[in-house]
Amino acid sequence: MGYPPYFITALGTAKLIGAGVLIIPKLKSLKEWVFAGFTFDVLFALISGAATGYHADVAKASIALVLVLFTYLQFRKQPNHH
Repeated sequence: MGYPPYFITALGTAKLIGAGVLIIPKLKSLKEWVFAGFTFDVLFALISGAATGYHADVAKASIALVLVLFTYLQFRKQPNHH
């Protein structure tokens, strides 16, 4: 889609850090931020795919958005969430 390489590297690094935070049990409030970041990431991927006409990218981002939202809802159902 024409994004500069440094943006791809920064985004990939942020995703890896976010995934690490989701694995660590005691970082409940930080996990809220990670879910927000992942949601924005896939929303913007969906918008980028739609703007460029890449229907496959829109489909992939839509699936990712559903997965992030489902995972977040499961996270919120945990008894010791806050």
